[in-house]
Amino acid sequence: MTSHPPNIVYLLRNNFGTYTADVANVAQCLEQEERDVQKYAAELIVLEAAIAELQKKHDLARCRVEQCRSLLAPIRRLPAEIIVRVFSFCCDRSEAAQNIDCPVVRLSQVCAGWRELTRTTSSLWASLSIDLYWWSAEVDRLKAMLDLHLELSHNAPLNIILDSSESDDSSVTVCVLKALCAHSARWLSLTIDMDAPQLLRDISFLSAGNSLPRLRRLELRLFQPGLGQESIEVFRSAPALDDLTIANCRFGRVMPPLPWRQLTRLTFQYCLTSIALRYLELASQARHVILVSCINDDFRHNPGSCPQISYLHNTLQSLSMIIDEVDPELWVLFNFLTLPSLNYLKISCAYAGPLASQAFSFTAEHDGIASFLARSQCHLTSLCLENLPLRDTEVIALLQLLPTLTNLAIHDRALEQPHSDDKIESPFTAHLFESLTVNNTTTSHTGLLPRLKELGLAYNTHSFPVSAFLRMIQSRWSPGAHSANIGIDGLTSLIVRPFETGDKKELDLQAIRGLAKEGLRVLVEEHFLAGKFGL
Repeated sequence: MTSHPPNIVYLLRNNFGTYTADVANVAQCLEQEERDVQKYAAELIVLEAAIAELQKKHDLARCRVEQCRSLLAPIRRLPAEIIVRVFSFCCDRSEAAQNIDCPVVRLSQVCAGWRELTRTTSSLWASLSIDLYWWSAEVDRLKAMLDLHLELSHNAPLNIILDSSESDDSSVTVCVLKALCAHSARWLSLTIDMDAPQLLRDISFLSAGNSLPRLRRLELRLFQPGLGQESIEVFRSAPALDDLTIANCRFGRVMPPLPWRQLTRLTFQYCLTSIALRYLELASQARHVILVSCINDDFRHNPGSCPQISYLHNTLQSLSMIIDEVDPELWVLFNFLTLPSLNYLKISCAYAGPLASQAFSFTAEHDGIASFLARSQCHLTSLCLENLPLRDTEVIALLQLLPTLTNLAIHDRALEQPHSDDKIESPFTAHLFESLTVNNTTTSHTGLLPRLKELGLAYNTHSFPVSAFLRMIQSRWSPGAHSANIGIDGLTSLIVRPFETGDKKELDLQAIRGLAKEGLRVLVEEHFLAGKFGL
């Protein structure tokens, strides 16, 4: 006779014990349940194995799906020439600074196809920046990286930046120089940044003097005196050299033996202005010149000792002057130069910090600029004033001297706390914009800038006179024959860059959206950092 399974819950609640007569039935139930547990456990093992197998098949199928999708990806249909162009944007240069960073190596690790493509594209390996300060203890690792790039760049022109300005181990510098100088025939661009220029007297460097057929751009940053003529003599026979930057160099009064007459681009940084002017006199074919934070001590403290240069430079077309609070004088250049071919002028303050009004006065510089423009008789077409303490009257007075101007850019100083100093003035006032506004009811224009076509403004939103600005823009947007009838060139491009502040004031662009639809190019760049959008 089969016994019925006991009611376990009932028995537990009624203090079931050994004195109860139904012990055998419970023991039999326990035995049966234990067999069931073993059976179910065995079945679970089988099912879990089946699930694991299914999961494995699922993952494998999913992997194949991703692989098939990858095979059909649009980039795989691009010709190798296009992919190489994309790679070139990703691989600006390889760097050995605190760490080694080689974008081209990372690309080569994606797949065999990309590895083959990168290894056979020599231009991707041809740009190197090396800061020797970090590599005194790991010369072998640095040398391996350098040798790899020199080998895989094959015959491609090399762009080299070598910085040993803070390195204490001259043997590392000599080792790297020796490796680079073996490929001097491929140098296209070379930047040398050194505290100890005597290292350039090493025989391996001097031997490169007769083998610089491709060198086009040279930048010398030598912070300590002691550079001999023989070191610079290396670059005398560089037939393609046309772009020279000299920073911090102390050559004294002796002119360094460089191919000055073939140079077309010159940049002088942290040099004596008087010396920069002497170099410029030698560079008779220079067309573009930039002066960055040049030093005016000799003009300021002992002007009688400076050469009285009054130099006529017939080919110079573009002049950029970046001043700072220590040396803000503009007259140092404008009083000594005559530039009849000048068409682009930029005057700006270094972004390390805006000039204070006490350090710089555009009014004090006006006569020197006016004399320079009258003496040069140049047709200036582009003017950029950036990060300077300007008043509206000063801007108007300058623009009155420039009737040929077609492109004007004025970038005000960015103020993080616009109300912290009430003495800070902005050039962007209703008076300025009213002076630039065209009277469309007359048959001739006698106001400012009749040829203006492109306008760019960077401004602080809290003080910007929106209404006067919009009226000026609308007055200068005169497409077709109407602009010719009143004697102006209609505005074609407008770029505005508002500096955002806590009390942000939106520029109402609705009034010029219609003009944009009719053909005026409008670009808004918020605070130089936010996204750009066109209208």
